Amino acid sequence: MATTNKPPAVPAADLGAIRDRLRTAREKTGLSPEAAAAGLSRSAVRNLEGGFANPALGTLFTLAGLYECPPAELLGGRPPAGKKY
Repeated sequence: MATTNKPPAVPAADLGAIRDRLRTAREKTGLSPEAAAAGLSRSAVRNLEGGFANPALGTLFTLAGLYECPPAELLGGRPPAGKKY
């Protein structure tokens, strides 16, 4: 039997929470989905916010930079104390 190197799927509940945090972070910055697509396609941003795609770690870091928030915030964790983004 062949094995694959696919990453495990994100549970639907977690994906929904990430989707909500992505949209909230974007809206806090006042960016439109089109403006947030700098470095990503507009459809990628919409798919992530719609919960139709699992965000790659690199994508989360890109969006965190655009949204001026720590990547941990997008994943539901807490940023290190005193760290500014």
